[in-house]
Amino acid sequence: MNKLLFFLFPLLLVLTGCPKDKEKDPEPAKPAAAVAGTYTLSAFRYSDSDGTTNLPTLPTTINGRTVSGTVVLTQVSGQDAKVSLKLTLKITGQQDAVIDIDEIGVEGSGPYTLKLDGQSVGSVDGNTCTFSVSETDQQGQHVELSFTGRK
Repeated sequence: MNKLLFFLFPLLLVLTGCPKDKEKDPEPAKPAAAVAGTYTLSAFRYSDSDGTTNLPTLPTTINGRTVSGTVVLTQVSGQDAKVSLKLTLKITGQQDAVIDIDEIGVEGSGPYTLKLDGQSVGSVDGNTCTFSVSETDQQGQHVELSFTGRK
């Protein structure tokens, strides 16, 4: 029995004395890098003094023309919490309509909040990006833009 204990004791020390390899917690994603990517538009709305375009489901076909679009969020170089936004609306047989918005702030750690000039204008949660902004331009025209996109 003593021989067995003499043999098992060092073995127990070796087995219990070695620390287990712990997996390191992943580094939290930089907000801009976490939301960057291409989102396919699933809904779009634009309104100004000339009228309103409301497309609650995309892609869609209107008068034989397919309407679809994308939103690309790109991390601003050297900025962990800023993205630029490029919205492209495609209509078969017409030139693409493009809207660029620079310097959109990204806050949080999921869901992320999108901010423009300090105001919350949208969110990114997993694979869904929502955005809504309204403003009055220099000519006094009220403009509204909102969309939803999915990765």
